[in-house]
Amino acid sequence: FANLHFAAAFTSLSFSSDGSGVARTSRSFVVSRTKQLLPGKTVIFRRNLLLSAAVNDDNEENSPQRAEEKSSSGSPSWLKEAMGTSYGDVGAPPIRIVSKLSPGISGFAVDPSLGFCAILAGNDNDNSQQRATYAVIAPTDTKRVSTPEALCLVQLAGGLDLGTGVLPPDALARLVITANDEVEKKDDESPVSVEELRKRISLVRVDVVPNEDGIAAVSKKEKDKQESSSADSSLSSPERNDKIIETAPKVHDAVKRLPGLTDVSLEDVISAMKLHTNEEGNVDRDAFAQILDTLRDLKNNIQPSLVKFQLTVNVVSDNSITQETIENVPPFMAVGLALRYQKAGAAVPLLIVSKESLDNGFDAEEILERFPAFRPFEELVEDA
Repeated sequence: FANLHFAAAFTSLSFSSDGSGVARTSRSFVVSRTKQLLPGKTVIFRRNLLLSAAVNDDNEENSPQRAEEKSSSGSPSWLKEAMGTSYGDVGAPPIRIVSKLSPGISGFAVDPSLGFCAILAGNDNDNSQQRATYAVIAPTDTKRVSTPEALCLVQLAGGLDLGTGVLPPDALARLVITANDEVEKKDDESPVSVEELRKRISLVRVDVVPNEDGIAAVSKKEKDKQESSSADSSLSSPERNDKIIETAPKVHDAVKRLPGLTDVSLEDVISAMKLHTNEEGNVDRDAFAQILDTLRDLKNNIQPSLVKFQLTVNVVSDNSITQETIENVPPFMAVGLALRYQKAGAAVPLLIVSKESLDNGFDAEEILERFPAFRPFEELVEDA
């Protein structure tokens, strides 16, 4: 329980609640406090001491003396040091520039439409522009990191492998056994236990390849969106739009009281009203029901994945080593296992992004435009 509490506290400090991606604690504080830690009887003691130090440091930040330092310098010194950048004018957000991404798993981002995503970058050894793509891990985490899967990956990125229920220590062995169960076995083959297989397998690499079905689904979705927008433009008039904008806050208040729609935005309500109100922009009972259906579809709509994952595993037998390929591995499982088995300081990442999977991606220099709340892998490691 203490381990989970510590990891959750670390994770909550890694991503800001508003999705801005700004760290809430400084690297210098973590380093200095860690150096000052007295050796305790247990690991739990030392972790709890670190958490207490963090709380005390936050209280110091709110003290009058610290407030005076902030006003005189124009920005909190610990935040400058933590983000590795400086402020311009007082109150201006920190300037973040990312011109290059680490190949493989480059980091994570919380996106208001996609949810929690893993950012995957290609190699930049050649002279061409580095490209990147993404994989949706937790579509419901549109504002903050909260699902067990997202928390697990952020903890793994910081070096905290707690072997949680969503990614147990024997996850790779279970994945291999499940894949083998789907293949027709020979009569003389006997079943292998998970514990036995764990001792004989190792993860060689994780390949990211294009998901043709997902690419086609995304293209169709974009086409339908454009057709819907064209139809909306033909129906709308300035008077109708003014009526919708005037009525939208009342409809928004009514919608937010309904289960499952409490976090719907006003912009989404206005878009739905443009589709279903009458020519004057009024909302009757049938139009309101259609608006609710559209908002529920929007909330439950999961972006099709542009990429898919396949694992290559070494299996050691009595006399030989064989390689097995496991296809269509869920994104969370693939990224989590790549983080778990990645060797520190390895020259080549365990997760390899193919050039074909980057055709539908974006340039690495556009990462903060595409995902403003992006947190690079290196920042998460330093925070940890």
